[in-house]
Formats: sequence, C-alpha cells, structure tokens
Amino acid sequence: MRLARLYLLDAAVACALAAAALVGAVGEEVYFPDATQSLDALGVVLVLGMTLPLAARRAFPRGVVVVTVACTTIGVAAGYSVGVAPLGPVFALWSLAYTTSRRDTMLVGFPAIV
Repeated sequence: MRLARLYLLDAAVACALAAAALVGAVGEEVYFPDATQSLDALGVVLVLGMTLPLAARRAFPRGVVVVTVACTTIGVAAGYSVGVAPLGPVFALWSLAYTTSRRDTMLVGFPAIV
C-alpha cells in the first residue's frame, strides 16, 4: 500500500512538472519569439519526455535518466524553448544517486552530465 502511494506521488509530481514545463515553454515563446524555435508537436513530445518519465523514477531510475537527458539534449540542440523542463533530468539524476549504488550512479550519471 505504501509503495503504491509513493508511485502515485511520483506520477503527480511528474504531471505537475510537465504542466509547468509546457506553460514555461509557451511563455518563453511568447516573451522571446526570436530566441527559440517555435514549439511544434516534436517540441511538445520532447518537453513531455523531459518530465513525464519521472513517474517511473523509483522502478527504473537508470532508464529515466537516459530518457530525460536524451530528450533535453535533443530539445536544446534543436532550439526549442524548454522552460523549466531541464529540471526533469536534474531530478532524475538525484533520484538515481539516491536509489542506486555509487557505481551505477557514476556509470549512468557521468555521461549524462557531460
């Protein structure tokens, strides 16, 4: 029962961060229209890929780091406005460090940071 409640909390946090990231990305696009690429379907998918995988961070911490960092790297390199979405990989890396061994954290986390 307690574990189910924690998974529900993770899902709620991931959804809240996804909503904040989308609002932030749209806000960046409104206030800085020339600074970023227009947010299209791929941009929305990337922003959601930076945040929604956090719902599975307790079950699959390594996979969550890989997905969130990959989406962030692609989104920023493509010039999309990402808002607060890069907080997703930061939170995923923290979760990886908290839930796995030091070895796993270094093997997955160090390439993600670089």
